[in-house]
This record gives sequence, structure tokens and C-alpha cells, in this order.
Amino acid sequence: MPCSPWPPLSSCPILHAVLSLVVAPSKKQTMVREAGKPRGKTSPYGFFVKMCYEEHKKKYPSENVQVTEISKKCSEKWKTMTQQEKQRFYELAQKDRERYQAEVAAYGGEDALRKRKRNKKDPNAPKRALSAFFFFSHVKRPDVQQGHPEWKVGQVAQELGRMWKELDEEQKREYEDMAVKDKVRYEKEMKEYKSGGKKQRLRTNFDNPCVKLALRAKIEFPNE
Repeated sequence: MPCSPWPPLSSCPILHAVLSLVVAPSKKQTMVREAGKPRGKTSPYGFFVKMCYEEHKKKYPSENVQVTEISKKCSEKWKTMTQQEKQRFYELAQKDRERYQAEVAAYGGEDALRKRKRNKKDPNAPKRALSAFFFFSHVKRPDVQQGHPEWKVGQVAQELGRMWKELDEEQKREYEDMAVKDKVRYEKEMKEYKSGGKKQRLRTNFDNPCVKLALRAKIEFPNE
């Protein structure tokens, strides 16, 4: 079996992203798109990388090529190519752009596309109910951040997770009660929302009067 021309190479974030888009679609891209929604267009370089990858897979079908192993070679090759050599990829990109524009037109135009993106999440829809752990984190996060000001968000989250696991059922109950009350709030607002009721939803989960009162008492009188 011939030896692959793609030796292990260092990671290149930008090229990694490009190759991921044209070769290995993300979970979001693999999900079924909304019917008729235009598929994103590909750049000339994107088509070039896709071609390189496909040709390599034909020559070495049993080899699992990593994105970072091929991206740098593609970049180096692209930089040395003449405009004439790149021309076919620009033509492919132009055709893909025309395909995209036709799909956008069939979808209702750019305005409709932007409008549907904006309407994807209704700002008036009720806020989802929060979990007991979320309420616990809301109360305890300031203390953790004050005790460890140098910690990053991930470290604070890990510490909160550890603290939560150490609580017994009795200690967790007050936060679970908050979650239950917030769930009742959500179900009530969702029912009104679906029925077309005009009553405005609470701006945030923490505006639930019952939850707000419980949280305020917990923050101001933590030992009671």
C-alpha cells in the first residue's frame, strides 16, 4: 500500500474550521434543515480543500485522515497555485453562489431569510423552567467567585458541581422547591402563550415572585 503524503501536522484552527465545514459537517449541519431553507455557499478555497480530501480518500481509502493533518498541506499548496490553476474552484464557487441565490429567492428573498432567523426564537415565549442545580448555582456562584477571583468560568462551574454533589437530600430540597415553583410558572405561561393570551410573561425566571422571595431570603440570610 502506498505511503500517505500527509504526515502528522500541527493544528491550524482557521483551516480546521474550513475543512470541517466542507468535509465533516457539524452536528448542527447534519440535522434536517427547515424545508426549503437555503444551504450555505462554499468558497473557492473550500472547494479546493474538499477536492484534496476526496482525492486522498480515493488513493488511501483505509487511512483515517485527521483534519489537522491535511489542512496545512492544502494551505501551502493553495498559496503556490497560479490564478489560472485556482480558476476552476472560483467557477465552482460562482455556480454555488448562483445556486444559493436561487434558493434564497425561492425561500422568499434575503429579507424573508433574515426575518425567519429573527423569528426562530420568539422573544415573547416563556422562559424555560430552571433546574434545582441552576438555582443553587445562582445563590452560591458569588461566594465561589469571591473566594477564587482568579478562577475561570469553567473552574467555577466545576466547583459548583462538586458542592452540589456534596449536599444531602434535605439541603437540596429548598432548591428543588424553587425549581418546582418555576416549573409551575413555566407551564402556566406556556399554556397562556399557546392559547394566544396577551398576558406578558415574566422577564426572567428570577422574576417569579415565589422564587424571587426564596432566593432573596437565601442570599441575605444564608444560615437560616
